[in-house]
Amino acid sequence: MLPAAVLAAALFAVPTGPVATAAPSPPPARPGDTALADLLLRAVRDAGFDRAVDFGAEQGHCPGGAGCPSFAPRAAHVPNVDAAVIELDASGRVTAAADVLLSRDVPGAVAVPVDADLQASGVRWYRWDSARAEGGIDWDARRVPADSVVPGRERAARSFMSPFPASLLDLMVAAGTLHLVDEHVLDLDRPYSYVQAPGSTCLGDSFTATATTRDLLDRVITRSDAHAACMLIKQVHDVGRMDAVNAWLGGLGLGTLQLKGTDSGGGGRWQVGAVTMTALDTARLLLLVDGAAGELWHDPAGRPVTSERALSPSSRSLFRGLLSQQGFNEALSTTNWCGRGHPAAGIPQRVASRWIDPETGTVSVGSVPYGQDVTPCNAAAEVEFAHLTGLSYSFASDAGIVRSLPGARRRHYVIVVLTDLGYRFADARFASSPVLPCRVDACFGEAFARVGARVDAGIGAPASSGARPVLPRTGARPVPGPGGWRPL
Repeated sequence: MLPAAVLAAALFAVPTGPVATAAPSPPPARPGDTALADLLLRAVRDAGFDRAVDFGAEQGHCPGGAGCPSFAPRAAHVPNVDAAVIELDASGRVTAAADVLLSRDVPGAVAVPVDADLQASGVRWYRWDSARAEGGIDWDARRVPADSVVPGRERAARSFMSPFPASLLDLMVAAGTLHLVDEHVLDLDRPYSYVQAPGSTCLGDSFTATATTRDLLDRVITRSDAHAACMLIKQVHDVGRMDAVNAWLGGLGLGTLQLKGTDSGGGGRWQVGAVTMTALDTARLLLLVDGAAGELWHDPAGRPVTSERALSPSSRSLFRGLLSQQGFNEALSTTNWCGRGHPAAGIPQRVASRWIDPETGTVSVGSVPYGQDVTPCNAAAEVEFAHLTGLSYSFASDAGIVRSLPGARRRHYVIVVLTDLGYRFADARFASSPVLPCRVDACFGEAFARVGARVDAGIGAPASSGARPVLPRTGARPVPGPGGWRPL
């Protein structure tokens, strides 16, 4: 696993039951709905994603090795950032949606149109190409049809190379697993015995284990357990349903959520470029998990897509409940770092009690200690953030559902940010660090938190009505020490 979450993977089957219908709702995103797009655009532009320093493209070589610079230089290129927000009203109906892209093609960021089916159909999405990103080939080199995630968009007004989602893949893992539970292919409480085929591993690890699907879902969602993700993926391969995963997601109209190339013998081999997610389709998946009301969009066959069609009420409840128990609150929300001057405060989220030491108030997730008393921030929390982070050496992401707590300013929205700013990148304050900052400090750049705070302050009601208490700021936390970070 890794610093703030480890990669994971996805799932499976084509729906066989009847399609549920619901009372029609107003179009989710109308041409005149520009306030949310303006808010998200300003948040991304002002966050500072383009001010990160880069510790090197080759993992493990710098800093500290022979020939390493004494400081990390500013990243050579504008990063690729894909951010989406969907807002809901008090009855759970979609009222607005926005999608903002930042890249070296649009260094100032741009809000792309979102249509009534909650799609950015004017964007041609490309698979991540590390050679293109790192200069192995020219950024503007000619592309081939296989580079496209969604075919048939050759005339799209814009193009964007989608960052690898890292552990955000676990959203597809959980969604597919619960779909198979609904189809009575899998049983939540039946023990599953994981035995790797000869020559197979789980991201380089060899082990055998037995656990229930319910327990594996908890581990993969709440603490990004890579071994649990491999077990769930292999379980899908074992029942012969992995080939149906893309068809199932595509059948729901989520065409950019794709998983290909995983190892059927071990559940690993999560390949950059073979696995794709975009922010808006990830947000739409979370709408379904959240149980958003009404007809949300239409699938490629023109049929309405509803929350009821996607997953059963019990599966949605379990999924959303697990997301609310996420331990790594350090990207769009930074409550795990409560009281520190860095990173900035993000979405004012309440941390789940399961991670908090009742005597010290500090958070530990597995072997990862944060060393800050989160009690003051929990007391001042305004929302529940049911989310999942993803982190690898070159990619970072966060995605979740925000709902206001009782007594707080009302807001309800889904927010997703995917980037190619993994833990090799850091805020400029760490440029002279002798080790990768993620090994001893923050793993996500502060820009994530700035976006989260800006969006949360401006959504649902005027920002002036949502003023937050000023929390005490203290010095840096104690460093985790050996074993206190999550290696890939």
